[in-house]
Amino acid sequence: MYSFTKDNIQVELDSHADTSVVGSNVLVAHDHECYVDVYSYDSKSRHKNITTVDAALAYDNPQTEDTSVLLINQAISIPSMTNIWL
Repeated sequence: MYSFTKDNIQVELDSHADTSVVGSNVLVAHDHECYVDVYSYDSKSRHKNITTVDAALAYDNPQTEDTSVLLINQAISIPSMTNIWL
């Protein structure tokens, strides 16, 4: 797993996950109104009726000062999360 943190926003790459998860710190471009139940290895982390969304996230490269926009399609949206799993 790779983790990147900047300005209190954390992005993690998890090679074991099959779906991206976004929190409240992205721009939701489209809500698919397709609801899912999310289960993790921790039984206390269960979420019910979570929607899937297309989301956008800006990344400012500190070396080149370029801004890139990452589009994340059909991600699970959990607004209480402060990090993003790709």
